[in-house]
Amino acid sequence: MLKRFTLLGTHVLPPVRTTVAKQRGSALLEALIAVVIFSVGLLGMLKVQANSIVRSSDALYRAEANAMAQEIMGIIWTDKANALGYSHFATSTNCATASGTASTNANLTQWLGDLKLPGAVATAQSIVVSATVPKVVRVRVCWRAPNTSTFSNVEIVSTLP
Repeated sequence: MLKRFTLLGTHVLPPVRTTVAKQRGSALLEALIAVVIFSVGLLGMLKVQANSIVRSSDALYRAEANAMAQEIMGIIWTDKANALGYSHFATSTNCATASGTASTNANLTQWLGDLKLPGAVATAQSIVVSATVPKVVRVRVCWRAPNTSTFSNVEIVSTLP
C-alpha cells in the first residue's frame, strides 16, 4: 500500500520508481523519429534546390532571348532602308502557330540560324515591321524550355525614325 504524505492538506504521492525494463527501446524510438524528421527536412531542401535550378535556367533563357531580340533589332536599325524585308511570320499571334511568310533576308536568316535557345525554331519567331512612317518594329523570340509543353517568349518594340 502506498503511503500518502500530506502537505498543507494536499495529498502528495511519493515519486514513482521507474525500472530499466519500462524504458527499454525508447532510445531507438527517439532515434527513428529523429531520422524521419531529418529525412523530411532533407527532402524539403532538395525540392527547394531543384526549384532554384529550374528558375535560374528560365532566367538564363530569358536573358539569352532578350539579347537575341536586341541583336536583330540592332541589325534592323543599321539597315533601315530594307526594314520591311525583315518581316518574318508577321501575322503570327502566338509562338505555337506560324502564319504569314518567312523572310529571305540574309541577315535575318543568319540570325535565325544562330538561335541557341531550346526549342527555338525559325517558324516560331516573329518580326513585324509596319509600313507606315515612322516604322514600328516588333520582335518576338520564342523558345520551349526542356520538359515543358508551352512556349515562352520575349517581345521588344522599337520605332525607327
